[in-house]
Order: sequence, then C-alpha cells, then structure tokens
Amino acid sequence: MTEIALALFLFAALTALVYAHVGLDNILRSYRIWFEEDYWVNYNVVEAIAWIAKAAVVFPGLVWKREIW
Repeated sequence: MTEIALALFLFAALTALVYAHVGLDNILRSYRIWFEEDYWVNYNVVEAIAWIAKAAVVFPGLVWKREIW
C-alpha cells in the first residue's frame, strides 16, 4: 500500500510541477487541438493507433503481470 501511495504522490507532484512550469492554459490549448477535425491528418491517426497498440501490450503486463504475446 505504501508503494501505491508513493507512486500516486510522485505522479501528482511531477504532473503539478510540469503543469506549473508550462502553464495550464498552454496545456489545455494542446488538449483542445485533439477535438479539431484539422488535427486528424494521416500521420496523427497512425500515431494515435500506435499509442493504443502500445498501451494494449504494456497495460496488461503492468496491471495483471500477463503478456498478450
């Protein structure tokens, strides 16, 4: 339980540090771009699918210690 609490604390602290350094407005503007139709050109679609595929492989290994290969 201590490891989970420490991991959550570090995640929150590092995320807050990055958001404070970059600026919340800049980050929110970047997130809003994802919902614009012009953003989704071929290479961004391919990259999004690649991230989803990577998550599908890594996530089960991290959470359930199972490989899908």
